[in-house]
Amino acid sequence: MKRLLTIIILAAASCAGVFAQVDPAYGDRMEYSHGELYLNGVKLSPYEVSQVIGSEIYNETYVGASKQRRIGMTLIKVGAPVTGAGLVMIVTGSIYLGTSRNINTYTDVQGVNHVSASVNSAGVTAGTVLFALGTIGVVAGGIALEVGIPFAAIGSGRMRWIAEDFNQKSAPRMQFGLQPHGVGLSLNF
Repeated sequence: MKRLLTIIILAAASCAGVFAQVDPAYGDRMEYSHGELYLNGVKLSPYEVSQVIGSEIYNETYVGASKQRRIGMTLIKVGAPVTGAGLVMIVTGSIYLGTSRNINTYTDVQGVNHVSASVNSAGVTAGTVLFALGTIGVVAGGIALEVGIPFAAIGSGRMRWIAEDFNQKSAPRMQFGLQPHGVGLSLNF
């Protein structure tokens, strides 16, 4: 009886192999922060990213996403100061235009009030130029911000997707199906 039980156990063990499929990426955690990908807290270079996520996702998603985010951030960094400078120029130009007109009132000998107005043409010219340049700055900076913010947001979202996709693929999972020695469960970790 002991012999029969041993034969049955050996037969079962030879038919159903237990294989733990280990991939070095399993258990690792990728995060996205401030335009960079980190694996277990360590910043990855572009070459390391290509090795970790694979060439297909690297070429199709990572390269485009990093360019898109970089362009967006550049447009934001240029657009914000240009808009601010344009607003300052508009205010300064308005002040020049407001103070370039001199209004004088006086009363003549018969007691009649008179008003005389004079215009400082240099103040009007400077005010008009500053106001016009400020308007151009606000419009150009606003366009840069309007394009840059969505570019940066979309690029960052695509980078977050890369990290989430990696984390989902590296999570332990159990599958039932065909295995090298028949049908059974496989645990990937």
